[in-house]
Order: sequence, then structure tokens, then C-alpha cells
Amino acid sequence: MRNTVRMAVAAIVLVPAGTAVALDIDGVLTAALDQPRINVVVRRSATGAPLTATDIFGFEVFNVQAFYDSGAGGILLSNATADALGIVRETFAGSDVIFEDVGVGGADQFNVSEQLYFSLAN
Repeated sequence: MRNTVRMAVAAIVLVPAGTAVALDIDGVLTAALDQPRINVVVRRSATGAPLTATDIFGFEVFNVQAFYDSGAGGILLSNATADALGIVRETFAGSDVIFEDVGVGGADQFNVSEQLYFSLAN
């Protein structure tokens, strides 16, 4: 009887209750799913006009949707977003100024932009 009970308990422990299905989203890191999304306006001066871009429908837009990472040491924009907003990259002696950030995955290099001002929205 004891062996039968042990085998039944072992079978219950070893048989999974259900099948877990993972969903991979290309281009999205796991940590990014935890971070709240915010809306940002980018300006060249504290009270200046927002930088704008033209969306795929031909409308002029100024809102940049971003992830709010309170542990980040800086603000990162993709090259596509920076180019669309007309953001100028800083240069020194004819070369782009590069910032190297060391994180969990190693070192990454980023361009440095002109001075910008960011405003958060609801």
C-alpha cells in the first residue's frame, strides 16, 4: 500500500498541471515589458516649440512614446527617431562624439546629441 501511495504522489508531482506557452516578441527585451510607457515631447529650449516629424499618413506629430526606466543613467532615442525629429549629433574635430555605457550585457556605444529638453505628459 505504501508503495502504491508513493508512486501516486510521484506521478502527481512529475506530471505537469498544464502546458506553458512562451511568446517571443522580436526586438523586445524581457525587461522592457515591465517598464511603464510614457509620452515625451522633445524641444531645443525649455519653452521652445516641440520638435516634429511626419508620420506615415503625412501628419505632423510631436509625441514620442517611450519606456520609463527609472534606473537608466540617460535618455536614449533610436537613430530613426532622432533623424525624423531633425536632432543634430554632436561632433568634435570632425568626428561624432560617442558615449560608451557599460551595463549588464557589456559596453554599448551611443551618439551624443545637441542639448535637448524633454517634457513628460500623462
